[in-house]
Amino acid sequence: PSVCAAAQVDVGRWEGGKPLERLIQAQLHRVGVPCGPIDGEIGDRTLMALRALGLPREGQRMDEVAKYLMALEPPSNAKTSERKHG
Repeated sequence: PSVCAAAQVDVGRWEGGKPLERLIQAQLHRVGVPCGPIDGEIGDRTLMALRALGLPREGQRMDEVAKYLMALEPPSNAKTSERKHG
């Protein structure tokens, strides 16, 4: 269910509650920072994941956090890199 919710959030089709919170969780997973289920609850796991990236910065709103996360590049995959170079 989390993956489906994340996909719907990413393409702007999510019709459920807490879209901003789900977007943040989906983006954390996309950039390789696990935060637990994409359930729209900003609990301990999500907060720990945000803190691992130094977020939120002082005075930063959650919509600004979401925009920052959306701009991050996901980590490169070693196997993908090997295929491109080898």
